[in-house]
Amino acid sequence: MADNKERDWLQILVAPLLIGLIATALAAWFTWQQNQQQNSVEERRAESAQEIEEQRTQDAALQGYLDQMGSLLLHEGLRNSELDSDVRMLARARTQTVLQTLDGLDRKFNVMQFLMETDLIQGMDGEAPIVSLAGAQLGDTFLHGSPLSGADLSDADLSGANLEGARGVTDDQLAEASSLKGATMPDGSKRP
Repeated sequence: MADNKERDWLQILVAPLLIGLIATALAAWFTWQQNQQQNSVEERRAESAQEIEEQRTQDAALQGYLDQMGSLLLHEGLRNSELDSDVRMLARARTQTVLQTLDGLDRKFNVMQFLMETDLIQGMDGEAPIVSLAGAQLGDTFLHGSPLSGADLSDADLSGANLEGARGVTDDQLAEASSLKGATMPDGSKRP
């Protein structure tokens, strides 16, 4: 009988202790889960904020380039400048820098569209283009149907670029590119 009473007291003391330990462990687990979820939400917010800031930086770089090039065209006589003039070297340097800096295909396309519409990259009347694309980073750029007659593509990275229907581009120009890996060629064929 004494053993039963001791066992009853022991059960009375141990049961609440076990329930308390289990409740504490569950509370700690739920707190840990909440912290993990909160950290995950905060990480996603931070990543989203960083992504937005990167997009703004990219947009600002593109807009700055377009403004600078517009100024060179309108105020510095880029179009009528001599082949080795400072204004042409500056235009080329700015173009090369922005093409290396921009990561969005849309933004690179916008740069190329500006250069094509202002006739800065096409060689006119047998003359060298005003802005050379030699060594330019044009990988994965959408150049479908682009007028590239006389463009200097020597050492340009055209890997993954879409050149389908590009007008005026010759095999000799493309042969001078540093890479055409995965590019869609003017005739629609795809390079391995």
